Amino acid sequence: MRESRSRSVETSPVLPSHRVPAHLARRFHQICLGVTAEILVHEDLTPLDWGVMAAVLEQPGTPSACAVGCALHCLPRKSAC
Repeated sequence: MRESRSRSVETSPVLPSHRVPAHLARRFHQICLGVTAEILVHEDLTPLDWGVMAAVLEQPGTPSACAVGCALHCLPRKSAC
């Protein structure tokens, strides 16, 4: 049984360093961020802006939510060019 496991590791097309959970989690995060950015580009929002607004909507009455909401209104927006 040990031989079959080592043989499958040797023939695997995936490098051993890329099978580490931390690498896979980081790569998944990059893919999600990219997809989110593609969706939000038409709304002139960044994934960070969207995340902050979602957090503010969940906790609308907190002082930090009010401060963040005001800060988002004051941020300069990208030009349409």
